[in-house]
Amino acid sequence: MMSSSGFAADKKTSNLDDYKLKTIDISEVPEWITPIEVKDEVELVKVLEELRNGEYTIDSSIDSPILLKEDALVGPMSVDTKSVNLQAYVSNLLHSQNAYSTVTYDTTNNTIGSVSNLYSDITGYTVGVEYEHNSRHNNISYSSDRKTVTIKTGGHYTYYFLLDGVIKISEENSVITYKYSVASGIHSISRSTFK
Repeated sequence: MMSSSGFAADKKTSNLDDYKLKTIDISEVPEWITPIEVKDEVELVKVLEELRNGEYTIDSSIDSPILLKEDALVGPMSVDTKSVNLQAYVSNLLHSQNAYSTVTYDTTNNTIGSVSNLYSDITGYTVGVEYEHNSRHNNISYSSDRKTVTIKTGGHYTYYFLLDGVIKISEENSVITYKYSVASGIHSISRSTFK
């Protein structure tokens, strides 16, 4: 309830200049993108507010651990090593931003050996939205006992709007951060955005 009244107050004081939108020529819109058509600046501000401050669902999933068989191993891994595929995601009213990774760990000590396959994408209603994974947002940091790892990955959003025959775009970078431990799975999921 509190966030709803705070959101309403923010809407009243926001204007289009707050978003620093760029105007582009219609020929610059990728052919697979259909811009989101808005009737006026008030509606555009409302859509931008929803994208910036709207309701978000934060969740995750873990594929069942797979025992790596001896003949499939590369390098000094033991038969006590397992890999698990992770997905953390943040959903707004339109779509989900998904973060993926694979964690390999030692089942004897429950210590994390490595994290690989960091990637992100979006799924859901993606009309008017272009998303590009950016590996420069990838970051991995282990706890000193290697029982927990903090994983970051994300990409760049471009939202395309059609307002009075003019194409306006809003851009931002978005990074999902989550922690994984062998004992408790994925936890502490968050999303941060910046220009």
